[in-house]
Order: sequence, then C-alpha cells, then structure tokens
Amino acid sequence: MDTHDFFQIIKRKHIINEQTAESICNRWKTRIQWNSHKIYLEEMQNEIKEMEEELKKDNSVYLEDELGDIFWDYLNLIYSLEKEWYILKENIFTRCKEKFWERVTALEDWRTWEEIKLKQKQKLKEEHSTKYNH
Repeated sequence: MDTHDFFQIIKRKHIINEQTAESICNRWKTRIQWNSHKIYLEEMQNEIKEMEEELKKDNSVYLEDELGDIFWDYLNLIYSLEKEWYILKENIFTRCKEKFWERVTALEDWRTWEEIKLKQKQKLKEEHSTKYNH
C-alpha cells in the first residue's frame, strides 16, 4: 500500500466527517473544526503519548498499532493542511527525500550533518524569500 492508497481512505473519512458535522454541528463542533488540521495535531500528540507507553520489549503488536495511529494522524494532518491551502502534499515527500538524500550523501562524503543543514537552511531561506518577496 502506498501513500496514494492511504489518502484515498483519508478522503473518504473526511467526507463522512463533513456529513456527520452537518447533522450535529449545533451540538458539538462547527463543520470547519471537525476536519481542521488542529484536530489532527492534537490527536497526533495524544497518539505519541500512547506510543511511548507501549515502547517496551516484547510488545511489538501494541507498539506497531500505536505507530500506525501516529502515521494515520500525520497523513490526516497533511491532507487537512492541503485542503486548507497551506501546502501541497507532494512537496512534503519531495522535500523530505531531497533533504535526507543530501544529508546521508554528505555523511558518506565525510562532511558533517551540521554543515549540510546550514546549506539547506540557507537554500530554504532563499526559496522562501523569493516565493514571498521578503
């Protein structure tokens, strides 16, 4: 299963959430809050705490389950941020791949992690400045 498959499931879940929110929004949260990125940030933090409780030897079943919950909330966060026009999800995967490919390559070339991080931060600063005219 790739991330596209997960995002298809997430899209279905968000549609159900919106339908549910419409029917109960006066009694609970507004429709906007129901699928907001803020909910997934909060849930991810809760799941990290639950994962920490399961982080022990001979407990892989529960630990894997909690890690899956974190992954699920993280993908929902990405989906929500894109839906709210903060990001393009493809850019996250592209940036992450490039960032850590550069860092690992730097380590293989006996350069330091800090050295490549400084170069990457400068590159981000320039991109940000260009994109937002700062």
